[in-house]
Amino acid sequence: MSLHLLNVVQNNPKEFMTLFAGIILADEVVDDDEIEYCYDLTKTMYDHNYSIEEFKNDINNFNEEEIENCCKVIIDNLDTDNEKSHDDIRLDYEFFIVALIILGLSDFEIDDKEMNFLIKVSSFFNISENKVKSLVSETIEASKTEKQ
Repeated sequence: MSLHLLNVVQNNPKEFMTLFAGIILADEVVDDDEIEYCYDLTKTMYDHNYSIEEFKNDINNFNEEEIENCCKVIIDNLDTDNEKSHDDIRLDYEFFIVALIILGLSDFEIDDKEMNFLIKVSSFFNISENKVKSLVSETIEASKTEKQ
């Protein structure tokens, strides 16, 4: 993950955390253990200052209509570094999608509803459906390697 993405999440966590809430809710099966596990993962990945209470509030109040606005804010924040190339910015987007995939895998699979959520979010970052599916496959394979 780039330092730029890390800094953007740390300084502007709301939109990222809202989309993290969305992937958790996508499969329509959520419990407190999953919420705490996923919150801890986001804290480990991004060392943000967002509280568990704020995250639970995002989960309780999540509205799919927020997705586009959250993505636009993330794009605006990530695109502020004029020294980054287009390819570097695209990698930041992909790193963020991989973070969503990791959270989606908290129950050890990406179901159709989670895949649809990932594809929808990715479309705002101009990441194709095929690329999303490839990132999901690569992430699953990497997690299997990590277990061994």
